[in-house]
Amino acid sequence: MLTQAKRNGFTFIIICCISLSFPLVSVSQGWGQESVDKETSSYIEQLKKDDDWRKRSQAASALGEMGSETAIPALITALKTEQDEVVRLRATFALIKIGSPAIPSLIETLKHKNVSARYSATFALSQMGSLAFPSLTEALQSQDELIRINAASAIAKIAENRQDKVERLSTSDLVQAISNLEQAQNRITSFQNIETTLNPIDESFKQEDIETIRDSLTILNAERGDRIRSKFSNVILIALALLSIIGGIIIWRRPDLFLQFSRVLVQSREQKERFDYFRSQVQEFFQHTGATTSRQGKRSLKLISIPGRLKSYTPLPIMLTLDQPVAEDVTELVKQFSQLTDNSQQKAGILLYQEPPDTLFRMRMAEVRLRDHFILIPIPLAAIEQALLDSSKASGLLAQYTDRYLPGADLFDDRNAIGDTLSFFGRVELLNPLEEELRRNQGIGLFGLRKSGKTSILLQLSFAMRQHPVVHIDLQRYGGKQRYGAELLNQILQQLSKLVNEHHPQSKGTDLSWVRSRHFSAGSAKALTTNFKPFPQDSPAPDLISEFTQRINTLSPLLQAAGYHLPILCFLDEIERILPTKTDPKERTEEFNACFGVLRVLSQEQRQLSLLVADVHADCNRINQWQQPDVPTNPVFSFFKEYFVSPFSQSETTRMLTDIGELMGVTFDQATQIAIHRESGGHPFIARQLASLLFNKVAPENKGKINLSAAQRYLNKPFTYSGVLKDYFGQNIWADLDKRNFTCAIALLKLLTCNQETQPQITEEALFARLNPEFTESQCLDALLWLEAVGLIHRDAIANKDYYQLQVPLLSRWLQMQMKPEQMQQWQL
Repeated sequence: MLTQAKRNGFTFIIICCISLSFPLVSVSQGWGQESVDKETSSYIEQLKKDDDWRKRSQAASALGEMGSETAIPALITALKTEQDEVVRLRATFALIKIGSPAIPSLIETLKHKNVSARYSATFALSQMGSLAFPSLTEALQSQDELIRINAASAIAKIAENRQDKVERLSTSDLVQAISNLEQAQNRITSFQNIETTLNPIDESFKQEDIETIRDSLTILNAERGDRIRSKFSNVILIALALLSIIGGIIIWRRPDLFLQFSRVLVQSREQKERFDYFRSQVQEFFQHTGATTSRQGKRSLKLISIPGRLKSYTPLPIMLTLDQPVAEDVTELVKQFSQLTDNSQQKAGILLYQEPPDTLFRMRMAEVRLRDHFILIPIPLAAIEQALLDSSKASGLLAQYTDRYLPGADLFDDRNAIGDTLSFFGRVELLNPLEEELRRNQGIGLFGLRKSGKTSILLQLSFAMRQHPVVHIDLQRYGGKQRYGAELLNQILQQLSKLVNEHHPQSKGTDLSWVRSRHFSAGSAKALTTNFKPFPQDSPAPDLISEFTQRINTLSPLLQAAGYHLPILCFLDEIERILPTKTDPKERTEEFNACFGVLRVLSQEQRQLSLLVADVHADCNRINQWQQPDVPTNPVFSFFKEYFVSPFSQSETTRMLTDIGELMGVTFDQATQIAIHRESGGHPFIARQLASLLFNKVAPENKGKINLSAAQRYLNKPFTYSGVLKDYFGQNIWADLDKRNFTCAIALLKLLTCNQETQPQITEEALFARLNPEFTESQCLDALLWLEAVGLIHRDAIANKDYYQLQVPLLSRWLQMQMKPEQMQQWQL
C-alpha cells in the first residue's frame, strides 16, 4: 500500500510531465506547419519558374491536393500566363479543390484580357456548383461587362450540369438548384431591363447562356413536377393497396388486374428516363452492324455477339456518357467488364461520349491499356448519329474505331481525315476563332497543303458545333461536270431534311416525349415531315435559285423546332474542283456564280447560313473577273476571311507524339521528338509518318523505347524505308504546284534547296535578283507569301531585311533526289 505522501509525490510528477508536454506539442505542431508551408512554397516556386511543363503540372496538382490558400495567387497567375494547356488545366482543377477561398480571385479573373484565363476561371467556378453560386449571382450585376458575361456563362455551365444530372439530384438539391437558377434569371432580367432603358442596343449577356439557364429551369421544373406527380401516384398506389385489402374477396379472384396496373405505372416511369432515347440510338446503330446487344443498367449495354475483330472480345460492356468522359468512367467500364466475364486474356469495352474527353481521361485510358491490358474503344455519339442517317455506314464506322484501338494498330499511320477527337491534336487556337466567326455568319476560307489537316478541322468543327445543322460536302464528285448546280443544291437540301426527319418524334418507335417538350413547339410535328421533290439534275442552276431560297426559308424554322440553332453551317471541301478555269465553257462558270451567289445571299443578307470553303489555294477568294466573256464577276470575291493551316509548334508536335505513343506503349526521348519536329517542319502528317516509321523499325528492338541514336539512321534516309513519305512530297505537294503551273513557287523551292548548304538563309533581294527577268516582283511576292502561309518556307526579319529558308528539310531531300547535279549547279547563286 502506498502512503499518502507517496501518492502525493506521484501526483505531482504526473502534473509536471503533463505541463511540460504542452509546449512540446505546440512546438511539434509548429514544426509540422512550418514543414507544410515550406513544401507549399517549394511547389509555388516550381509552378512559377520551372522550365519543364511536366514539373509545373505536377506542382499545380500538388498544390490542389494540399488545399493551401497561400497557393491561390500563384495558381491564378498560371491561368493568366501559362502557355501549356496541361499546366493550365491542372491549375484549374487545383483551384477547384481549394474551393471557397479561391472564388473571389476566380471572379476577378473573369475580366482578364487573356481569353484562356477567362475560360479556365469560368470552368472552375462552374465546377464548384452551389459553392460558387452566391458569388456568381452577385457578379451578374457587376459594372464590369466581362465579369457579367463570364459569370453568366459559368452559371449556364452549372445549369447544364444540373440539367444533365437532373434524375440523380435529391429532391432538396433539385429545389435548391431551381431556387438558385431562378434568382440568377431574375438578376439577369433585372440588369437587362436597366441596361435596355439606358442603352437600347447593349447586349449584356450571351444569348445562348440566357437560353441555357431558361431551358435548364424548364427541365428542372418539369422534373420537380414529375416527382410531385410520382409521389401522388405512389399515394394512389397505397390507397389502391388498402382498397385491395378491404375488397380482398374481389381482388384475390382477379390478381392480374392489379399486376397489370402496377406494370403500366413502372413502364410509364421508365419511358421518361432520359437515357432511353440515346440508348435506343446506340442499339439501333449496333443492330446495323450485325451485333446482338442487351440492356445492362441505366446507361450501359452488353455486347453479346458481333462479327469482325470484336468477336473474340465478347461479351463486353458498352457505356454511355452524356457528360465529358472522365477518368472515373474508365474505372467504371473496367469494373463492368469484370462483372460480365472472367476472361483475363481479351479485355475490352466501348465508351460512347458526347463531349470531348479531358487530359486526365487520356492518361487513365493509357494506364489501363498498358498496365491492365484493357482495350478501351472510345466513339463519339456524334459519329453514331451521323452514321444513322445512312445505316450502311454503321459497320464501316465501327470497324474504323475497332481497328484503331485494338492491339497491333499503328495510331501514327493516319492517312485519312481524323474524326476521332482522341487522335486530333493542336489547332485549338484555330478552332476557337473559326467557331466564333461561323456563329456570326462570317464566310471562312480554310487553306493549306493537302493532308495538312483541313478536312480533320471540318470534322472537329462539325463535332464541336453539333447544336447547329451542319452540311459537309466534298466537291470532288462535281469536278469535270458542266451542270452540277442542281446536284449540289439537292445535296444541301437532302442533308438538312435528314437532320429534320431524324429529330422528328414520330420517326421512330421510341417515346421521345422529353425531346418534344424541350425542342418542339405545338403543332410543329406535322410540318416536320415536309419533303421536297429534287431538282432535275439537268436544270441550269440560275433557274433554281429562287426555289432553293424558298426551301431553305422553309427548312430553317423546322430545324429550329428540331432543337438546332441557326445559322446553318455549310462546309464545302475541295472548292478548286469546281472553280472556273479559262478552258471551261460559259455554262460551267454560270453554275458556279449561281450556286455561290445564292449561298452568299443566305449568309450575308438573310443571316441563315454560314459558308466555309476549303482547299490548297485561295483562288476562289482572290479571282474577281472570270476569263469567259459576258459572265458576271465572282460572287464570292473577297467574301471569305482567309485562314491558313499552319504547321505545329514544337510543343504541339511533342504532345501529339507523347499522347499517341502512350496509347501504343511507345516512348520517344526528347532529342528524337525535337528531330521529328525539325525534319517535318511541324507538319503533323509528316511527323506522324516519321513516328510510324520509328515505331515499326526501332521500337520492337528496344522494348518500345525510341532514342535518337537508334532513330537517326531512319531519320537520315526516311525515303529509303517509307514509300508513303516519298509519295506525299511527289503527289501532294509537287504535283499540285506543277498542275497549276505555279512556276515561281517551284523556282523558289529549287533555289532555296540548291543553296541551303552554302547559304541556309537568303535575302529577299537575292531571290528577286536571281529570278528576274523570268518572274516579276509581284509574282515572286505571291509565291513567297503562299509558301510561307502553308509552312514550306520560313521568313526571318533581321536588321530590316527579310531572310528566307526552307522549313521542311525532308522536302529539300526529296527535291535533291529529283534533280541531276548539273541542274542543281544551275540554281546555285
